[in-house]
Amino acid sequence: MRVVLMWLVMVTGAWAQENAPASVSELTNDIANQIYRLAERTGGSDREWTAIEEKATARLLSLIETDADAILAEGAPALMAVAKNGYAFLMEPLLAHPGIVAQIDEVDENGLTALDHARLGIKQTLRACHPQIDNPFALVPYLVTQPYYASRAPYPEIIALLTAAGADPTMERARSQWLETCTNGFAEMQSEVATSINLFETLLDLETRVVRIERRREVDESAAMLREIFQPRVDAGKMSAQELAESIDQLYRNTGLEPPAKE
Repeated sequence: MRVVLMWLVMVTGAWAQENAPASVSELTNDIANQIYRLAERTGGSDREWTAIEEKATARLLSLIETDADAILAEGAPALMAVAKNGYAFLMEPLLAHPGIVAQIDEVDENGLTALDHARLGIKQTLRACHPQIDNPFALVPYLVTQPYYASRAPYPEIIALLTAAGADPTMERARSQWLETCTNGFAEMQSEVATSINLFETLLDLETRVVRIERRREVDESAAMLREIFQPRVDAGKMSAQELAESIDQLYRNTGLEPPAKE
């Protein structure tokens, strides 16, 4: 991996020098914008994601080479930004800096370390935390960028890299943060988080289940609306009850759900 990183610096050195970010925070923000724009425009592809990652890695290495003190000054916040955003490809270059590793267990204003942020994996588990989130400024970027995160599945790698670098493995900070701040009111899911031995995998599973629950809730509402609209036609003999029932069943199937069992 180290050889590959050095190759990236040589191949894209001039470009990286001209486009070197002022900080890791600036770099992660720029990456997020690039991923969003690409995902919104085309949905992205492995080749396109790789191009973004390679250029970003070259820019980080250029920053480390030209201004290592700036990286050291960012320290733990730099690790946290990379971990929280799921940019696994930047984690190894950062952890190669001894001064950064020395700050690996520092906490942010919420008492969380970089490893805690990786375990929460918010870029892939937002709806597990907030099932009914409707803030477009949070939800739209989350939904648009899911193709990237589905393609990369970065959090397990980040967790492994931080753990191997000596990060405090305690899971309780991240667990407590989720239980205390998330609006997920499903008691069963809260219990699973409280007893999980692999927090990220648990949250990823909850994300899938929450999405399915919310999808069914939305389809239930649409089905109720269809019944309200078309029941007068059934009552007037212009549509059979079976036709209405079949239309509603098809509505469920079109969204990948099984129709409710008939009473």
